[in-house]
Amino acid sequence: MKSIHTYLFMTAFALLSGGFLAGCSDDDEPEVKVPESFTVSANSANVMWDDTEAVIDFGANVKWDAVSSAAWVQIDPNKGEAGDHRLFLVMTRNYNLLPRTATVSLKCGEQTQQITVTQSGCDDPAKVTTVNTSLETGTTDYSAGELALSGYSYEIENNLGLTIEQFKQGVADGTVELCMVNRKENSWSSADYTANAPGYWLDSDLEVTHWDGAGYPANALFIEVSEDVVYIGRASGITTELNFEMSFVLRLAKDHSKYLRFNVNVTCPIYTPEVKVEADGNVVEATIEMVDVYNATVLPFEQLLDVLSESLSVESAEAFVAGIENGDIFMYMVDPATGEWLTEAKQTAGGYVGYWLGENLTPTGWSPDGYPSNTIFIETYDEGISIGAAPGVESGMKFNVSFVYAKSAQKFIRINLHAYEH
Repeated sequence: MKSIHTYLFMTAFALLSGGFLAGCSDDDEPEVKVPESFTVSANSANVMWDDTEAVIDFGANVKWDAVSSAAWVQIDPNKGEAGDHRLFLVMTRNYNLLPRTATVSLKCGEQTQQITVTQSGCDDPAKVTTVNTSLETGTTDYSAGELALSGYSYEIENNLGLTIEQFKQGVADGTVELCMVNRKENSWSSADYTANAPGYWLDSDLEVTHWDGAGYPANALFIEVSEDVVYIGRASGITTELNFEMSFVLRLAKDHSKYLRFNVNVTCPIYTPEVKVEADGNVVEATIEMVDVYNATVLPFEQLLDVLSESLSVESAEAFVAGIENGDIFMYMVDPATGEWLTEAKQTAGGYVGYWLGENLTPTGWSPDGYPSNTIFIETYDEGISIGAAPGVESGMKFNVSFVYAKSAQKFIRINLHAYEH
């Protein structure tokens, strides 16, 4: 506890001499007024970041009160009658890097004395303010979640000494930099940026790496800062929901003692697209949601077993796939204009039983140009029928396409597919 002794010296007028008073009647007795004047021996107090209390001793000859300019300094008591008093200043610890000040105003009558309280910045790295938060990426490849730094303007100002507008300018001109933290070693990386600056690609161990077209696990996440937003996104190839504990700091490029650390729990969720199936005889109406480029939605054979049994006399998904593999069951697209089976069209789904379809939803070869040369693909797998979009297919686009699995012209199932891009 630190004790700050502040003495308020009060002066009182003495009564006039008895000889003077002898010449006055009781009615003429003058009013004696005590002046409200005082002096203070100290007008400032310096305390450490982890101090939580300071004391002011003072005396007053009239009622008094005290107020603090900052919420982190509370006064107890904050008012009282004439007499000798002890004023307790109760403070919170300052876990930020920069010092802070508050003003205590002590008022006695019409006189006010201000005392400046300065608390140092935290010098214990283990205790310095850290932002702990969480974020979800999108459900598709390269989709990102956003961390709005405007929500941490207080922390930025009290650790980097920048307003949010100054911070945005610092990101733009490079005076604010991004630095990844190795959580196991609690060390900061000095690696050059490997994504859009300031930014990094990270592998599945969250080590800084370069872009690798193979996707996960060589690339797992990317992090980029733009103005006052941190974007954290996922690489391609993540097939199950994953969680990562990521740490990074935003710091001044020329003064690394001013920084703000973030610990972020990053979740890469898996989106389950909508799949609806209604069967009427050997005709199936299937509505499916496509979620992203090349990221296929599966129409499970389990939802088609009844119609497969009744129309093709196969009792399991395995038997159905075996029939396709040994040539007993064929897959054909249906011409959207004529309704005829396109029995002469070659399968173009890259080694799978299936097709790439062009803008008119008839079979075409694969093209790296994407839409409209390619629109969607339909492929037959062991688990079901896989339907996905080509690059360039915009969100919300809808497609109606039909195809059949047939043993003969009399024994077949027709699937009318109603697909839309998520």
